[in-house]
Amino acid sequence: MLKLGDKTVMVTILPTMIFGLLFAIPYIDRNPHRSVFKRPFAVALGLLFALTLVALSYMGTPQFGIETPSATRILQDLVPEEGTGPLREIPFDQLQTMVYEVGVTQPVNLCPDLPFGCPALEAVFTEFGSRVKQAESEGKFKDPRAVLLIEDWQANLKKITLRIVWADPESGATKTYDRHIFIHKDGEDE
Repeated sequence: MLKLGDKTVMVTILPTMIFGLLFAIPYIDRNPHRSVFKRPFAVALGLLFALTLVALSYMGTPQFGIETPSATRILQDLVPEEGTGPLREIPFDQLQTMVYEVGVTQPVNLCPDLPFGCPALEAVFTEFGSRVKQAESEGKFKDPRAVLLIEDWQANLKKITLRIVWADPESGATKTYDRHIFIHKDGEDE
């Protein structure tokens, strides 16, 4: 059953209805006068839609209680859609090809072949692990498995996959969220 707070209603049905009604106003209100004072129906309908858009915009803010899922928030903080973020700031030579699993791989000495190690990669992996464990302790994840996978994709190009797999605490269903990025040696990422 669809409710007012349902994503399908709020994202698809309601905006489509609002657009359709706004589009239909000239056909519904056939008043020949152009003065605002002689068109109370059109003015009232326009104000109603403006207030509805303001209310829906407010309902989409975190203050109203819309919460970003934990997996999305963790990966967005490490690899933001806009800007650089901690993962993209890791020097290319520290991106050693390997599977780093939270809780299995120790976040120290991840790059024994490098004389200086890879402190930037270790810091990001430690942050990733601590954020996943924090979400688990808050009850947002059940039995999470988190992986940082670095692959050689092409010459001078690395593919980095951040993946979190967990059991949903409410339904028990297995869920997966991952983010893929490509980092080039010359600093161009995709």
